[in-house]
Amino acid sequence: MKDNICYFDESYIFFYTDYLNDNITIEEVKFIKNQINSDSKVLDICCGHGRHTIELSKLGVNIIGIDNSSEAIKLAKKKL
Repeated sequence: MKDNICYFDESYIFFYTDYLNDNITIEEVKFIKNQINSDSKVLDICCGHGRHTIELSKLGVNIIGIDNSSEAIKLAKKKL
């Protein structure tokens, strides 16, 4: 398991900065927001660098994100 986390940490920044599209994130966040009640508490497991967690939080969703990747969490914290 630890080897998997190390591998993911090494390739994480490349993939998430080069391949994810903000327009896709916006559409995904709209979809997620429409699936939950306004008073829902959401746990984003494997939240990565927080692209959904942060955007949903901006919309007032009570959300917590967790991830095994310390590099991903560092990126998420920088965005806050």
